[in-house]
Amino acid sequence: MTGPLPRSALALAANVLGVGALFLPWTAYAAHGGAALTGWGYQVAAGAVLVAALAAAASAPGAAQGAVPLTEAALGTAQGRALRAYYALGVTAGQVVVALVSAGFLAQALRPVLPRAATGACIGWVAAGVLVLSAVLAPSGRSLPAGLPVFGAVLVLLVAASALAGPAPAAPPAAPEVTPGGIGRAAALQFFVVVGWEAAGRLTPVTGVRRVAGPLAGVAAVGALYAGALLAAPSAGTDGSVAGLALPDLGGSGAGRVAAAALAVAAAVFCARNVRTAARLTAHLAAGPGHGTRAAAVASAAVGAVAVLGVALVRSGNLAATDVLAVPNAMACAVFLTAACACVAVTTGARRALGVAAVAGYLPLLPFLGVALLIPLAVLAAAVGSAVLAAHRGRARPRGPA
Repeated sequence: MTGPLPRSALALAANVLGVGALFLPWTAYAAHGGAALTGWGYQVAAGAVLVAALAAAASAPGAAQGAVPLTEAALGTAQGRALRAYYALGVTAGQVVVALVSAGFLAQALRPVLPRAATGACIGWVAAGVLVLSAVLAPSGRSLPAGLPVFGAVLVLLVAASALAGPAPAAPPAAPEVTPGGIGRAAALQFFVVVGWEAAGRLTPVTGVRRVAGPLAGVAAVGALYAGALLAAPSAGTDGSVAGLALPDLGGSGAGRVAAAALAVAAAVFCARNVRTAARLTAHLAAGPGHGTRAAAVASAAVGAVAVLGVALVRSGNLAATDVLAVPNAMACAVFLTAACACVAVTTGARRALGVAAVAGYLPLLPFLGVALLIPLAVLAAAVGSAVLAAHRGRARPRGPA
């Protein structure tokens, strides 16, 4: 089947699926057991409501396309600036984990020749190297393959197949106890996979408001693929060489090591793309939309330095990878809530009800985001305060002679 419907489904799936799908099924299962699958179901349901609300908002008269333009048009420039800051902070923090994932898979691929005692140092140095190289490449503007998310989705299937086809681990990890609130914590942990639901608004001009089924099919595709990986996680070996991160262990066979090498490369390329995105957002915030090459270079260096510092803190034991993940997860929730509020502001009647439902779907997850939730609140307060101060200065500016 061809046409707008499958294209829009593929576009949303490709925009959402990224490197998070290569490791978070195992991490979520290791942390929350069966609650990980239920929490993922909650994310898919909430995402479907958000996608429907954005499609309805995109059909409103004069509505802007995309999360940031929609937010600026509906809620004002301060909230739009805050939304860009959420993206910049979340993407920057996320690359700490992405680089560690790349290094962790590389260590698995090199297991026959890499002494176990050297694994920790190898992971730290490789992760830092990936980030430095990404920061150097970011200002060049070189375009990396846009289809990498789809490639990553295919690799998820390869990882699951390799883990299930290989020999069972000597001592399979026991399912953790499901503690009160485990479903909410599991859902909050998995925000890292689904940053991109908010891209659905840009698809409506292609598919038409009556073709909302296209973006919703993309949500269903992502949900089914990730649920399959979660169901495979209990029977896969787990590699815990990165603090706070459970990677699927593929280093026990030749085919698995080949898959691990492919995953290491895919994660490194994702990292390069994402560092470039974070640098562009940071430069826009600091120097405005017309920022030049110098601003881009400074921003990429800053993003790389922050991410390398994060890697050093994780490798030194001062942070766990899941602690770092709390930042992009909180930013993703802030993005979704802001976009949903924008949908409420620009729609009426039944369409507004979709936006209200999207807001209501994400509010219950706020208590499970931890102290990282303070970051988007501080960013929003700073953005609004800056806008108010600028308006006050504009009013206080002395007038010239009549």
